[in-house]
Amino acid sequence: ACDGPDGYHAYAAHHGFSHKVIAPPAILASLPYAEEDTREALEVLERLHLMEGRYGMAAAFDVESGWTARDMLGIDIGSTLLMLDSHQDRIVHTLLLRSPHIQRAMKRAGFQNNATE
Repeated sequence: ACDGPDGYHAYAAHHGFSHKVIAPPAILASLPYAEEDTREALEVLERLHLMEGRYGMAAAFDVESGWTARDMLGIDIGSTLLMLDSHQDRIVHTLLLRSPHIQRAMKRAGFQNNATE
């Protein structure tokens, strides 16, 4: 989900939206899962000058209309930064799992404690 010409939506082919909206932060967040493909996609975004916005990369853009998001949403950047951390040293993940509050919440949700990673 991201901003688009018609507001904030989960843009996907099966939803029938007429726009072809791409969210670069979501591409970057894919780095831990598909490093080579992600790097290639980021190179394309750079060639299209979509990495030069007010806050770095554009939050979203519409391929057909040329619309580009003016705002950067914290939820997009926050999740992207967490995925980058996961790709590198996992310090945020490790510290989070050591929190007694998180451990208690995870236990209540039915997860096992793996904070010794």
